[in-house]
Amino acid sequence: MFKLKGITTLGVILLFMGLAFSPAIAQTPAKEGSEASTISTITPVQLSEKDVTTVEKFLPTLFDRLQGATTLSDVVNTLQGMTKEYGRHPVEVLLLKLVIKMINFPYKFSQLRPVRKSAFILSMGFTNKIITPAKYKMNVVKPFTAWYYTGKSNLLLNSRTIIFDLRPFSIKSLTGRQVGVMSNFIGLYIHLPAKITDKGKTFFFGYAGTIRGFDLSPFKN
Repeated sequence: MFKLKGITTLGVILLFMGLAFSPAIAQTPAKEGSEASTISTITPVQLSEKDVTTVEKFLPTLFDRLQGATTLSDVVNTLQGMTKEYGRHPVEVLLLKLVIKMINFPYKFSQLRPVRKSAFILSMGFTNKIITPAKYKMNVVKPFTAWYYTGKSNLLLNSRTIIFDLRPFSIKSLTGRQVGVMSNFIGLYIHLPAKITDKGKTFFFGYAGTIRGFDLSPFKN
């Protein structure tokens, strides 16, 4: 099990978004008729190895669907369509709802730290043990962040990053080995340290005031 010690942080995110924890992830069920009450009753949230693997396998599909968007409305419509499509899969639906809420209500998080948000980023990557942080990390606000993905995990899943510039709208995708920096990030940032059998995993999505990403792979998809 991966124990998410940042339960308060995650609870704040979901409270702002008006979402309850999915039963597949939450260990304490919600009381009927009250979503917000789940925040105070779950201690701690636990993600099983299966949950993490499910998210890893689902994200490449999400990236592929979003790359075809030409407007922000296309992005939201794609996410809403996938929510209906994956209605029987609680882990995937929770992730989709989080992303939708984040896109639809970007200024909710000004209550945490007011920043100028100009780009939305969704990223999943893998890093070798010798250069990845050794501790679990979970953050809502990161004033400055750099990432470096070494490419594929041991499960042959490739690192992926997709950046949506909002003014004017455009999409940039990075696949495989890559490096990037961003400032004034507000969203959800999770890092799981490397294990003997696999690389370190990083997953984040949210808004950044400035962001730069560079594809280091010899072949770009």
